[in-house]
Amino acid sequence: MERGILKRIDLPRLSGINRLLGIHCTDDSVRVVELEKRGSFLNRFKAAFQPVCSFELALHENASTAERARDLVQALHRHGVRTRHAVVGIQSKGVKNVVASVQSSVKNLDEWIGEHHEKLLKLPLPLSEVSYAYEVLTSSDAGPTVEITFVRKTEIEDQVRFVELAGLQLLAVGAGTRDALTALVGVGIVPSEDDLTLIAVEAQSLELTTLQKGRRKSVERHMVTSAADSRALKDTWNATTNRTLVTGSIASEYSAHRAEVLRPWGLGPEFAVAAGLAVKGFIPELSPVNLLADDKRELAEASMYRSLTRRGVLALGLILFLLLLLPTLASLYLESRLESASAGVISNDSTVIKVRALEHEVGLLAAKVQAFSVRVRRTEYSRILHDVAAASHEGLWFDHLLIRAGKQGGTELVVSGQATSNDDVTRFLKSLEASPEFKDVTLLRLGSHNLSERLQTVTASLSAPATFEVKAAVKAEGR
Repeated sequence: MERGILKRIDLPRLSGINRLLGIHCTDDSVRVVELEKRGSFLNRFKAAFQPVCSFELALHENASTAERARDLVQALHRHGVRTRHAVVGIQSKGVKNVVASVQSSVKNLDEWIGEHHEKLLKLPLPLSEVSYAYEVLTSSDAGPTVEITFVRKTEIEDQVRFVELAGLQLLAVGAGTRDALTALVGVGIVPSEDDLTLIAVEAQSLELTTLQKGRRKSVERHMVTSAADSRALKDTWNATTNRTLVTGSIASEYSAHRAEVLRPWGLGPEFAVAAGLAVKGFIPELSPVNLLADDKRELAEASMYRSLTRRGVLALGLILFLLLLLPTLASLYLESRLESASAGVISNDSTVIKVRALEHEVGLLAAKVQAFSVRVRRTEYSRILHDVAAASHEGLWFDHLLIRAGKQGGTELVVSGQATSNDDVTRFLKSLEASPEFKDVTLLRLGSHNLSERLQTVTASLSAPATFEVKAAVKAEGR
């Protein structure tokens, strides 16, 4: 159970490999697809893929491996590709695929292939000059049916050197057009119930793979050297009732009226194998054929684990740093809060002192205003008395003089006394009315009784002595 869970963990992505290059090498061109993998790190089989870049590089005839590598580096630079992990696929005349039925009595397939390789290849080649990998297509009581891929070691070494000279880290080596099917699986359109036929067509070869319930059932390979070969093959698959997909560099020439052209993730059909190679790098189980030498595989795995270890150490160091930093940050935060609180207390104390000082100043100002008001009132009374004296004349005697607040605001003057005659009272009224300091002058009372003894003596010789009472409003100062 634990081993099953560990197998699902996406170690390449945890080590920082989120993008891979699929490099499909033919005799005259190199097709490159940069593919990005997305999804959970905990289950590498449940993922989504997104193409980032794709291009085809034509190779110069008779160019050396170093020259081809230089051209690839320049092309990668032009397209802004920085990914440095790749899976390469070899498609040439040096690749031979054989489908063979093995008896159930065979216990070791590697030994059986080693013993029968010349018969399978139909060539007298020593096993030391070729590399092979196999994939089980079907199993039955009679024995398994396997597909064996043979490639000359010199050709593998040449392609490995080509990729390494381009500064890339190689993860796997595939062969033929087998990985067009890997692209089909990566896109997620492999049916689980219906049969499907995938046709991969290149300039001089054709591979026809039949899938039954999502598994490879049979594989047929044909060399196309003439128009007659092409017509015969078209007639063969036009007769099939399976759903048919066509891909490859000349897929449009071979697509039948019922066939669909496979364009993985919207790429051209010529990039299907390159896209499948990139998927193969992320999920090797989808295409078990890997012709990369064991020492190269170990080197790639060691590089991945070193990167994973570095990232793990960095992550652990970051966690420890944060754990150590948290108490310090908490302490600094608390100190900051305490300083803010202390500053608030000090600020409050200084505010109280300022308020008390302001209250004292307000008290002083209030006392000054009160004293000033008294002086103002005294000055106002003096002015009124002065104005009354200016308006009076000989023949008038004042008994009472009252200065009071009026009913409608302002100051009111009430004067009562005696006059030698009514004419003197009239003259006094006119003087008050003419004065700029009074208004609304009113005669409240006019009579000839209640004369004081002194006035009776003084006015004994007068014909008509009179008493009076006058009211007037005092104008505000400045009006």
